[in-house]
Amino acid sequence: MKYFNGFCLKNEESFFSSFIEKENDFLVVGFSYGAIKAFEYVCNEIDNTRIDKLLLLSPAFFQTKDKAFKKLQLIGFKKDKQKYLQNFIKSCFLPYEVK
Repeated sequence: MKYFNGFCLKNEESFFSSFIEKENDFLVVGFSYGAIKAFEYVCNEIDNTRIDKLLLLSPAFFQTKDKAFKKLQLIGFKKDKQKYLQNFIKSCFLPYEVK
């Protein structure tokens, strides 16, 4: 398992052991800011390392965005939660376009 932390605490991943089904060499996990790093790691994996599962725990995807962007996202979420979440999840997966 490759784990990307969010708090930089020693053995932080032990806090999430109940969410991690089975530790193995082909699992990538990230918490908070570490979820962004885990996502980037999987998207940019160039040496064809086998990855069976990506687990993002409380991802902080909007951490680096300005207030106007966050406000717009919140408006969209409040307007139609189901549609917003479907579009957000869809945008998190491949095919990934670099703009």
